[in-house]
Amino acid sequence: MTYADLPAGEAGSSWSGVRRFEIVVDGWRFVATVEPAARAALRERARRSAAGTAVHHPGVVRAPIPGRIVAVHVAAGEQVEAGRALVSLEAMKMENAVRAPRPGTISRVAVAAGGTVELGDTLVELA
Repeated sequence: MTYADLPAGEAGSSWSGVRRFEIVVDGWRFVATVEPAARAALRERARRSAAGTAVHHPGVVRAPIPGRIVAVHVAAGEQVEAGRALVSLEAMKMENAVRAPRPGTISRVAVAAGGTVELGDTLVELA
């Protein structure tokens, strides 16, 4: 049975593309929620990113949101203080500064202006 096969009112969907199905088989009611693969992948990346990357890799600064790199404010070998802007990231027409979580030396810059990043991608590594 496909979504299109169900009579009106037996399945619902939202603006996000998530669909909810209710099916009754031999008196048992089953509810299934189906979401687009891209949304599921983004949710999984967010879960992994939030699962302690700071604990396991304290020197890795990751993209907090998907977007376009507007500017890189640091170079490898440069000393930075906590709170200094490392990268400017544009998402949904808003520019966001990604800042150093602690003082340190930039060991690697993984992005360049004009590039794009996904949630959780490495931006900068601090030594």
